[in-house]
Amino acid sequence: MSSSVYIETSIISYLTARPSRDLAIAGLEEIRQIRDHYVSQFNYDLQAINDVWITLSIV
Repeated sequence: MSSSVYIETSIISYLTARPSRDLAIAGLEEIRQIRDHYVSQFNYDLQAINDVWITLSIV
């Protein structure tokens, strides 16, 4: 049985999108990228805290 990987098309669109020429839209896109970075980092940190908590509760 072969394995397959599903890649959401919105991920491809996000990675290949060009910045807007409209200054207001470009500013919003920049803010969104910064926000997404911090949200991703927060989720990563939260997962690390949960991993430690689960490990400590097992011991």
